[in-house]
Amino acid sequence: MSLEAVIIIGVVILGFVFLYIFLKRNQPSDDVLEIVKLLQSTAAQDRETLLSTLQQHTHSLNARLDRAAEVIGNVQKNIGEMSEIGRGMKEMQEFLRAPKLRGTIGEHILKELLTQLLPKQSFHLQYKFRNGATVDAAIQTANGIIPIDSKFPLENFRNMASAATEDEKNK
Repeated sequence: MSLEAVIIIGVVILGFVFLYIFLKRNQPSDDVLEIVKLLQSTAAQDRETLLSTLQQHTHSLNARLDRAAEVIGNVQKNIGEMSEIGRGMKEMQEFLRAPKLRGTIGEHILKELLTQLLPKQSFHLQYKFRNGATVDAAIQTANGIIPIDSKFPLENFRNMASAATEDEKNK
């Protein structure tokens, strides 16, 4: 073998060694590939955890909104019922504006109260005194008769309720 052949073979072998080292250096090592796979796996797990947490919070928020809507619906229903009661009270107030009707209702309520609370022989309805005065009811006691008039005038009540002093209330 000639010197030229040995040099050529040496250069070719040296070229293959450099090529091998160059290719080996540009190829990612198994450790780097493993780290990349681990990072990808961790990122996927974090994404799944975040998505799961977000779904739980969304579900919780939706449940709270549903409960709030239900409460608001109940409040609206109750407001409607209260408005209806207010209308009924206004109608009742208009109905009771007539003094004669108020008196008749007062007499009936007084009769029911006395019937439920006292024995029949201890009270009299439409009791007439010797002087000609008549009261709606009279309760018989050991000390005498207690007269009761159920027709307390509404105007007198309003005056008494709006009175500022005791003297005005006693008038």
